Amino acid sequence: MKALLLLALPALLGAQDPSSAATEKPRLAKEVLLKAIQDNAPILVPHGDELYQVTSVESFLAVSEVYPYNEGGQTHHFGLRLKGAKDTGLKGIFSKDTRAKGGDPKNAKVYINVKVGKETTDLQYWFLYAYNGPGSVYFATGNALPKVLPAFLTLNQLKKTYSSPNQPIQLQTLGAHEGDWEHLTVRISNVDGQRIPDKAVFMSAHGDGGWYPERSVLAPDLKGKGSRIWAFASKNGHALFTTPDVHLYSQFKSPITGLAVFALVNDTSKLGGQALTVDFGLPLPGGKGSRLEIMGVQGDPALVKALGFTPPAWIAKYPDRWGRYVEKPVPLENVPGLKTPMKQILDKLGLLTEMTLEAGPQPPWKKGIWDKEDE
Repeated sequence: MKALLLLALPALLGAQDPSSAATEKPRLAKEVLLKAIQDNAPILVPHGDELYQVTSVESFLAVSEVYPYNEGGQTHHFGLRLKGAKDTGLKGIFSKDTRAKGGDPKNAKVYINVKVGKETTDLQYWFLYAYNGPGSVYFATGNALPKVLPAFLTLNQLKKTYSSPNQPIQLQTLGAHEGDWEHLTVRISNVDGQRIPDKAVFMSAHGDGGWYPERSVLAPDLKGKGSRIWAFASKNGHALFTTPDVHLYSQFKSPITGLAVFALVNDTSKLGGQALTVDFGLPLPGGKGSRLEIMGVQGDPALVKALGFTPPAWIAKYPDRWGRYVEKPVPLENVPGLKTPMKQILDKLGLLTEMTLEAGPQPPWKKGIWDKEDE
């Protein structure tokens, strides 16, 4: 009985006989897939004042080191943190040293996870950043409410706030962390590799996001020849949008007017400036190869074989957080009677996690959307 159970175990776990992959045809032809990956390679547009730009795994690892950290009562031995960025207080976060944090847009790559379904395939394009900068907030009463948060604002920002009501304010500690993986997903037909018109592209935004029709994401390429997918990345946080604008989220609305009194901000409004727009459909400068790298293939063993695909070595080597992990106390928690109210207020505003945790991201292959649908 035990022997029969052992024989049946691979089938129960969904494993596939290796010989069957050799005889089956891929649901999506290799040539169709590779052309679709190239044709849908996005043009990434950062905010014009972005300090923390996109990078490559190679460039990120060159400025990082492996370290152990404790999370949830467990020790993780293969976390990554930026070299020299060991301060866990304000000193480390206020540092504007961009040698490590600034990324490497000239040599940046995008990493593709191929998720094959019965009729369609999702192409996840993953972007890596060395640093996620501090968040911004919006106060509809600009001159009054910011006064209760002076510890998070520089003097220049306070002056700007008081002279320019209703403008987004950058908070120096809120939401900053090392490492940042962001993605967009393109859905294509398994028949011809063309985008699904009504549900073509998913743009991620801080663990959220949405699907957009083809007409909402396409614009002429940088040379004005043909249409390409454009993605606008928000300042510091790198959330992705289809348009340059000021996007509000986690809004706290007035019960009287229904208008936002407080909100977190994703700002993609400024084009141009110092930050580099990156066309991932073009080769790396100096003929150093493609900016496109497949890092995962899900749901089609025959396609894995046809591609001769082997996951990059860094996937198995660095399974833990890509950025240091630091737990912080609740603001004013040592003041008698204030810890619980402060937690409730921060939670109501959507700021509790941002204020009490600095955590680099789990890598894409550890996220639920690695092999499930974006939603």
